[in-house]
Amino acid sequence: MPSHDLGLGTKRGIEQQNASGQVGTVTLFAEGAQTVVDVAMHGVPPGKTERASVVRASDCDRIAAAPLAYRLHDLAGARSRTLVGASLARLVSGNCGHLFH
Repeated sequence: MPSHDLGLGTKRGIEQQNASGQVGTVTLFAEGAQTVVDVAMHGVPPGKTERASVVRASDCDRIAAAPLAYRLHDLAGARSRTLVGASLARLVSGNCGHLFH
């Protein structure tokens, strides 16, 4: 899935959840009114496929109860790249946004 963003994109860190030992980065590339979400994880056991999604919440302390905002392609080989129907500005706006896998 090519990205027309000639810059480096907008990169954010992914912290481990539930002492999983898995950390990574998500890089967002603007595609007009849509955004390519590129996820790279570290610490994922070889051959393991995991689901990935983005949730949004106004209260960062209650993020686990937040509804699904965008379903991403599964992490295969600790990587995922998905075009989502939201602008980059929306994905990095003031509310809490978290990637869950």
